[in-house]
Amino acid sequence: VLRSNLCYYPFLHRQGLERFYESYPHGTILHVVRNTSSWVSSAFRWNNLPKRWVKAGCDNGFPTNLNATAEEWGLFYESVTERIRTFVKDHPSLTYIELPLSDQTGSMLHDIFRWPEECWGHKNVNDKIQNRQPKTEPPRR
Repeated sequence: VLRSNLCYYPFLHRQGLERFYESYPHGTILHVVRNTSSWVSSAFRWNNLPKRWVKAGCDNGFPTNLNATAEEWGLFYESVTERIRTFVKDHPSLTYIELPLSDQTGSMLHDIFRWPEECWGHKNVNDKIQNRQPKTEPPRR
């Protein structure tokens, strides 16, 4: 049972993709991906999101060590991406759209969904801790 103050990301919660499919067997999964090392750097800069996930008890493939390395978080990100791709292959009634995170993402979303381009951009910038780095360099992928 999810509390109302939490966001629900189907691919991060145990059985989340399965629950999504049960409710929306002809649904669309929009998956915006980025370079692994960029994702790791961003996650650590955003008020150390990985540590907050561990403290929250997230348990669907997350590293469980509060001191997990950037490489471990990179492997986690890659495994989530692969899990989503595999799930969609195994559930062909779903529509899967994978887009790269870039300066053109807003334009691509506009072309696909007619969403206003300005609704998509670099909004979660944490200027206060931009220079925080993980303990080790993220893997180069």
